[in-house]
Amino acid sequence: MKKRILIIIIAVALGVSFIIFKRMKKPTNTAAYTVGILQTASHPALDAARDGFVEELKNKMGTAVEFIIQNAQGSVANAHAIAQQFHANQHLNGFFAIATPAAQAMSALEKERPIFIAAVTDPHALGLVHPTTNVCGVKDMIDV
Repeated sequence: MKKRILIIIIAVALGVSFIIFKRMKKPTNTAAYTVGILQTASHPALDAARDGFVEELKNKMGTAVEFIIQNAQGSVANAHAIAQQFHANQHLNGFFAIATPAAQAMSALEKERPIFIAAVTDPHALGLVHPTTNVCGVKDMIDV
């Protein structure tokens, strides 16, 4: 009887130890690249730019890329705060800035890692894109 109780106690202890160990184990990041996405505000056109960017990179890279998506909710101050967080995060390999305030906030801080932009009317006039910057992307200016 004592042996049976001892075996049950040992089995329970091993089971509890296994459960605790599994919960403490941190998941490994399988993505080779992490991209920070800074979106100025929620809007169908801006959401479509974000979704298209994410979808295309996932089509090309599969699980080798993951995204951290932040939305400034229309606030320039929030855009700058998020840009500072992204800049400080050394695990991010690149950035996607959607709309002018996000592009300006991100390019003001980050000078090394690539910044891709979209939905910026005239990035050349803003000084965002020139031969010595780490910024590239598409503009939304209409030639009338």
